[in-house]
Formats: sequence, C-alpha cells, structure tokens
Amino acid sequence: MQEDADGEDGAIGASINQAVVSLSALVDSLLDISKLDAGAVHPQPQRVNLQNILRRVEGDFRPVASAKSLQVVVSALDVEVHTDAFLLERVVRNLVDNALKYTASGSVTLRAQLQQDTHVQIEVQDTGPGIAVEERERIFEEFYQIGNSERDRTQGLGLGLAIVWRLTRLLDLQVGL
Repeated sequence: MQEDADGEDGAIGASINQAVVSLSALVDSLLDISKLDAGAVHPQPQRVNLQNILRRVEGDFRPVASAKSLQVVVSALDVEVHTDAFLLERVVRNLVDNALKYTASGSVTLRAQLQQDTHVQIEVQDTGPGIAVEERERIFEEFYQIGNSERDRTQGLGLGLAIVWRLTRLLDLQVGL
C-alpha cells in the first residue's frame, strides 16, 4: 500500500521537520550564548574587507528576501578593517536575519560607510515597523521578542540579538539603533 505524501502523512512529516529545524536552531544558539558567556570564544583579528562580507551575506539571504518579495540592497565602501571576519559576519547575519523576519514589504539595506575619516559604521536598515523606544534596550535580552507572546517559532527564538550584543562586546564594537 502506497502512502500519500501530500496527504496527512506529508503534513505530519513537514511538521516534524519544522520542529527539528527549530530545535536545532535553539540548541545552536544556546551553545553560542554559553560559549560567549564562558569566555570560550577568542577573536582572531585580521584585515577584513567589509564589502566582501556584506555582499556574501546579501547573496545568502537573497532567496529568503525574494520569498517575501523584499529587496536586499548593499551600499558598502571597498574598505578593510582589523577584526575577526567570522564573528563580524555572524553579527551582520543575525541583524539581517532579524530585519528580514520583521519586514513585511520593501527592503533591507546593508551599508558600510566611513565616519570621521577613522571609523567605519555598518548599518542594517529595514522598512519594517520599527522598535518602540521603550523596547530598544530589551531587544538584546535572551528570549525577548516584541509582539510574539505566543512564542511562534517562525518569528525566531529571541537569541539572535542577544548573540549580537555579546559579539559586539567581544569585538569591542558598538551596537545601537
């Protein structure tokens, strides 16, 4: 007897798969937070081309953006900085992921520009609903999510920005909104 993969069995399989993906993301994020809190992550500073990082992130997130009819735009100077490439890319990825989750229409822009001739500022800007002033400090807390009291896992786990906060401290960078 042949099972109908598009029927009830297919729906159950898809639900199980989604649960496994969510659980895996949760475990990975919790491990990242634990490693950062334990001081087990040590930056490996080197010369890093910001434009290359932003273009790679844009390319990786293009399918997610396209599925939501969003644009991802990169406007970055061809400039190098001295930092840990992997950790900086993780910061940018988490910010872009968050922006795409909460933007229903329009675009997400990644920008790197020179500030005061000595500092480079990286911006992730979106056309989403924004964040109320009273929520801005809390968004970097573990498991805190605006407007997700039902804990809908499709909206994320509430760990991405907590990881960003820790990584920026580790890399001696400033993060703000």
